[in-house]
Amino acid sequence: MPPLDSRCFVKQSKGHVKLYSEVGEGTTVKIYLPRLLSEASIEDAPEVLPVPEAATGETILVVEDDFDVRAYTVNL
Repeated sequence: MPPLDSRCFVKQSKGHVKLYSEVGEGTTVKIYLPRLLSEASIEDAPEVLPVPEAATGETILVVEDDFDVRAYTVNL
């Protein structure tokens, strides 16, 4: 199951979560959220925040099965 806070976010957003799991294949978590049908404006754009980095003695574990996505994420 996804963590409780993500399930609460999905439920609050009127979406739903589907879990698929197969022995030897792994688990897939799909989060479905409703489509936004209104136009977004510049005023609604969120502030760009800095990407957090590991502090001294910390390690960030990146888990991604797609090599290109993993390589891009690690190089951010």
